[in-house]
Amino acid sequence: MITLQILKSMVTLFLFWSIYKLFLEKETAFIFNRIYLLSSPIIAIILPFINLNLEHQTPIYLTFTPIVNENTLFWTLSSIYVLGIFIYSLRFILELFRLFNLIRKGQNSFISNTNILLTKEKTQPFSFLKYIIVNEKDIQTEKFNDLILLHEQTHVQQKHSLDILFLECVRILFWFNPVIHLIIQSAKLNHEFLADKAVIDKNDSKIKQYQELLLSFSSQPSIQISSAVNYKVTKKRFLKMKQKTNNQMRKVVPLSISVTGIMFIILFSITNLQQSSGSGESSEHHSTNSEHSS
Repeated sequence: MITLQILKSMVTLFLFWSIYKLFLEKETAFIFNRIYLLSSPIIAIILPFINLNLEHQTPIYLTFTPIVNENTLFWTLSSIYVLGIFIYSLRFILELFRLFNLIRKGQNSFISNTNILLTKEKTQPFSFLKYIIVNEKDIQTEKFNDLILLHEQTHVQQKHSLDILFLECVRILFWFNPVIHLIIQSAKLNHEFLADKAVIDKNDSKIKQYQELLLSFSSQPSIQISSAVNYKVTKKRFLKMKQKTNNQMRKVVPLSISVTGIMFIILFSITNLQQSSGSGESSEHHSTNSEHSS
């Protein structure tokens, strides 16, 4: 039963992500997309356990005979799962340790009335929680200017780090689901869309300069769980900067996704209902055969 629920959860998350890639990512409803990507794993986990069957079901008592092979398989899979959790947890802890070490050693500096932490470590500008970390050489060469500062300020103000931390925790528990990795990538890219939009809205005439600055950081490394300035600098991201907001889609997209969510719930509830009905019929048939035998 648990295996079936896990499979349902994986299929549900894949469907949600597919809808995002096929339809939502093309639009400029970035705030809605952020909520959608954060809620998708939660819904995918809960949805398979929802059962709308309100009819009274006669309890069915089944007796199982322990099988050595099944027990061996269970413990093998459990060991692999725990090992995966350990590996992803260790990776996450090491990334956090590296981040907080940079923050602890960072030198405070104020740029445009904003507190910036300067580091000697070769890294592109990034933000984490309330901190903005910049390589000191980028300050000296003026690569880090008001445009990049506004980009990172947007990450901080909109608390994008909390999204990443939440999704990383989900990844630790469901590391075996390949779609959760895709969800994290999509969420990070959507964060960049939001930050880019904040910059372009106030500096519409400086799009080319802003894009050149982003490309200038492409060769510098970044930290996995931070909001890095040039994450996924692609043609798609540059084209998105010039895309105009479609007000009509702001109404259509939420409605379409709501309908899709209801369909998912009905689909899985019907599946559960059929399983319950099948079990009931099987029990009734078995009971009838027993009466005839007696």
